[in-house]
Amino acid sequence: MNRASLTVTVGLGVALSFPSWAADAGPTDRLIATADAIVVALVQSGTQTGYAASFALSVESGIKGPFGAGDAISGAWGTGLNASGNLAGGYGLWFLKRGTGGQWTPLSPLGSGQIPFEMAYLRLSSGAAVPPTAATSSSPSLSDLVAVQLASALPYHSASVPLYDVGSALLGLAETPTTLSVFRTFSSSEDIAVQFVGLAGLVGTGPWSPLAGNGHNTNVSRVLEARSALSRIAAGIATISSRQDVSAVIGDAIAIARDANAGTIAALGTIATSNIYNVQRGAAEALMDIHTPASLPLLAELMDSSDPWVQDCGMRGLSRFVDGLPVTIPDNVPNFSNLVSQGPTAYRTSATDQYSLSRRGVPAGSEAEYLQFWKGWWLANKATLAPAQ
Repeated sequence: MNRASLTVTVGLGVALSFPSWAADAGPTDRLIATADAIVVALVQSGTQTGYAASFALSVESGIKGPFGAGDAISGAWGTGLNASGNLAGGYGLWFLKRGTGGQWTPLSPLGSGQIPFEMAYLRLSSGAAVPPTAATSSSPSLSDLVAVQLASALPYHSASVPLYDVGSALLGLAETPTTLSVFRTFSSSEDIAVQFVGLAGLVGTGPWSPLAGNGHNTNVSRVLEARSALSRIAAGIATISSRQDVSAVIGDAIAIARDANAGTIAALGTIATSNIYNVQRGAAEALMDIHTPASLPLLAELMDSSDPWVQDCGMRGLSRFVDGLPVTIPDNVPNFSNLVSQGPTAYRTSATDQYSLSRRGVPAGSEAEYLQFWKGWWLANKATLAPAQ
């Protein structure tokens, strides 16, 4: 694969470089590249009537585009959510697109649809200190500058600075020395929520993760660091059982772990049986994608879950093992090579073909039948595939 860099020129001649495989830019990186302006600003005034909002921003600092401290920005927003009220006072990080007539439109980092105006930007904590180890280089990238703003806000998470919003945006940045510095600092935080965001960042949430299986990030120390971070998440998983915001924000890091290492598989097994909705599903998905012999006992255990989605992951993982499919990684999904058998299929029979879920879902109304088949298959082959220690 050609790994040359792709340079995208954005605003005022600033160049933002991405690797040539576009998927290695995280969702926040792509938002940065799309925005015509990025600012930290206060909503000086604004109102919403029905589905339309208009507002004026007072810029505190500019990251990208034509605005600097003290500038005013006139904006409009179609929320998709019918509401009325005064919008003044909101403070945060704004990703803006140039509109017509001097108006600017927010690019919401949190999606579209029926969302409130507060989700048009990332709320920050005014005056929050930047973590000392989050200092950027003398020539920081736009992503680094955004990372530092998010890092300054996360330790102050509250109702006014939602953990999920800021944490998701931070985890949506591809790995750089700056983001790694932030995550290493956070992984030692006494605040368990901040600590878990840091650990998730060290595991990685995209194809740049050392555990994603792509081979893009094979530095030995980073691989060991990522495995250790996942093991720490597994060891402390019970501490976030009541924190849906934390479990939701770290789920992607767990789901991307396609590392066939025994320690990684064990950690995923602990998380997959934790009964914490978001992370349980992420771990089940990862085990399904790995489906190596070492993961089979855990895949079988998933079939006993009360969550049909997790049960399905267990059956699919067993199907993929039987059909001789490779580990599913981001690189082999676009061309469907993850669905092509890679070798001998000693356990494949006409019966397993009939109930195979490697390339299709369970037919409606047949869930119990398929579950019974794969549980029976595991019982019949368990002694050979997972001999007692």
